[in-house]
Formats: sequence, structure tokens, C-alpha cells
Amino acid sequence: GQRNKMKVYQKLKFSHDGVDKEILFGTPDSKEEFEKMYSLRFDVYAENDYFHESFGGFKEKTDQDSYDLDGKCLYAIAVVDGDRVIGAVRLIRDKVLPTEMFFKFDTPQEIEAILGYNRGEIGRLVIQLYSKSSFFPRNLILLFLLKTIFQIGNQHGGKGGYSFIKKS
Repeated sequence: GQRNKMKVYQKLKFSHDGVDKEILFGTPDSKEEFEKMYSLRFDVYAENDYFHESFGGFKEKTDQDSYDLDGKCLYAIAVVDGDRVIGAVRLIRDKVLPTEMFFKFDTPQEIEAILGYNRGEIGRLVIQLYSKSSFFPRNLILLFLLKTIFQIGNQHGGKGGYSFIKKS
């Protein structure tokens, strides 16, 4: 396939079963890349039983919520083998972030000092196994995805924010 014009921030090169591989980290820039990202999110979340039956995207096998639909997110994806989206993460930018709505806590002073859309929240972090049988550096994909979303957020005025992790 023809290489999409995804803006690439990082490249991770390594040898996998004797074959040189390259994972590109950047921001999705085509309808196809967005569809693959939403589809990956659905697959990983469904596999981990994160969805309730009432979830809307089951028929389409896609995960999009109001933050995506209202254009309130920045995204980073990891692409391998030319066009396979193997990882993704998003940064929500909104006046009130999900964490501020769903949890009771005192906002740290450092965050309090960051105004409006300059604060964000990392979420929908997903990484798929490359294959059942092989070692693939998922932990590195995680770190590179985070580095990429931080760079993208920073370019858009991001100064800080939240992320939460389920205990499980």
C-alpha cells in the first residue's frame, strides 16, 4: 500500500525473528488511519471485557465516544509493517476533564495553575500483541507512544494533566 502522510515523530527499529522491523510513531492523518485506530481500540477493549453490552459500537466494531466525535482529542498511533496500527493513545482536551468529573480529589496546585485547554488527559492507551508466538517490545511501544503524545500535546500548548490506571 501507499504510505499515508502520517506525521512521524519517532521510529523504533529492531530485529524480529531475524527480520528488520520498524515501528513508526505519529499522528493519524487519513480516514483509513483513524478507522484502524478506532477499530484497534475496540478490539483491545472488547478482548479485555471493558465494554458493557449497552456499548454503542458493537455492530461496527469501533470505539468512538463524544470526545472523539466532538474533536476534543489529539492522537498518537504506532504503525508497523507499512499500515498495521498496533498501538494508540489519545489526549483529551476539554475545559473539564473526565478525571475531574468522575473522581473526588483536590486538584494539585501544579495542575490548578494550568488554564483551560492547556491541560489534558491521556486515555484509550492500547497496544496489540504483534502475534501470539513472538516477542515484540510492547513495553517500548508504550514508552514511545507516550513520548509521542507528549510531543504532540506540547505542540498544541499542553502543559500538564491527568491519566488514571485501573488497578487490574
